[in-house]
Amino acid sequence: MQTHKSNFLYKGFKLNKNIELTDKGVTFMLTPLSENEIIYQEIIESEHELEFVVNESLRYLDDWIATNTTEHERVFAKLTHWK
Repeated sequence: MQTHKSNFLYKGFKLNKNIELTDKGVTFMLTPLSENEIIYQEIIESEHELEFVVNESLRYLDDWIATNTTEHERVFAKLTHWK
């Protein structure tokens, strides 16, 4: 099994991305840095699913940010990562 774990920035918020190659496909999971909850998780069995999974995961990230952060945190994140 191969695994890949990394942090990434989405709309100014740092998140974790965990990817694992298994016999059944590729497990893709997004979590907040604390990792005590899962924002999005999917097993991808073919390349045909990839575009759907990417779009769906972005929607889940947007929903998570809207639900789990304050307006002030969102403004702060946007301004500190404004380029």
